[in-house]
Amino acid sequence: MRSGRSKALLDRLSDSQRTKAPLHSRPGLRATGIALLLCTSVVAWAGGELRFCVRYDPRTFHPLKVDDDASEVIRYLTAGVLVRSSRTTQAVEPELAQSWKVSDAGRTFTFRLRANVRFSDGTSFDANDVAATLRALFDPQLHSPTGDAFRTGAVAPVIRVLGRDAVSVTFGAPLAGGVRLFDQVGIISARSPKKELAVL
Repeated sequence: MRSGRSKALLDRLSDSQRTKAPLHSRPGLRATGIALLLCTSVVAWAGGELRFCVRYDPRTFHPLKVDDDASEVIRYLTAGVLVRSSRTTQAVEPELAQSWKVSDAGRTFTFRLRANVRFSDGTSFDANDVAATLRALFDPQLHSPTGDAFRTGAVAPVIRVLGRDAVSVTFGAPLAGGVRLFDQVGIISARSPKKELAVL
């Protein structure tokens, strides 16, 4: 059964136009038909469930060790991050951090965290999880590809827990890329027995 839009489009074509040339030789009409098909398909799926396939097995589920595309997709979909860089507008948006402040000429980042957040296994989320994640990220023994973007020199970053819902990190030099880099840091539970498998 045709949708109203596609039927109206076909009705506008005269019989001679429909039989004059095959569809593959009329690219404008073919593109319109594909667009109509996609629009009606999207409407049919609205409110449903999205399923997709990752072509390759991810090398890791550890969000700080991601270095391949398949692992990146899994991390993007499952890992909770402090901020999210919108792929549409490029604006930095709050996620686990409800607000943040950049000070000390771009060296210090202070995050105020959302309350009442839990990991997938029920473990509560707080500033200690963020601090533990950042310490692991900056540990050279982890060999984190994500951590490489945060290296600003020989001085190790200083991480401070400022309360249950606030944490700050100070780098030795201004951080190129700024707060956007935190979009790539999946927070790991400091207390869950599942460690990196407990997601936000």
